[in-house]
Amino acid sequence: MNNKTPFSLKELKVLYSNKELLKSVLTGGIFFFFPAAFLGGLTINIAPLYYYRFIYIMIILYLLLLVVNYFSSHIMVITLKNYHNYAKEFNYNHLLLIIIIISSIIISFLFVGGMTYAYFQGML
Repeated sequence: MNNKTPFSLKELKVLYSNKELLKSVLTGGIFFFFPAAFLGGLTINIAPLYYYRFIYIMIILYLLLLVVNYFSSHIMVITLKNYHNYAKEFNYNHLLLIIIIISSIIISFLFVGGMTYAYFQGML
């Protein structure tokens, strides 16, 4: 019998203070922002050189951003565990899955929007 509670925002706010939640989100954000900025800068410099392979470069960037997203979400959950480990009461894997799904959907919408814009600008 598994007595861990599923993810709920109320449970998360009860277990952790707002300051700990903010620090965890900022730590995960740092681990997402710097690799994503590096990949974005690399893409900006490489895309004009390989103009006819622009779509492939963007798909590779999208997949790499999803990998970085998984890594930063994992760091965010590990940071929460380091503050207080409630492994017996709280399901951290469920929290990790929710964070990854939500941020991956946001990245996917941005990718589709960027590709739509590039299509209408005649870049594809």
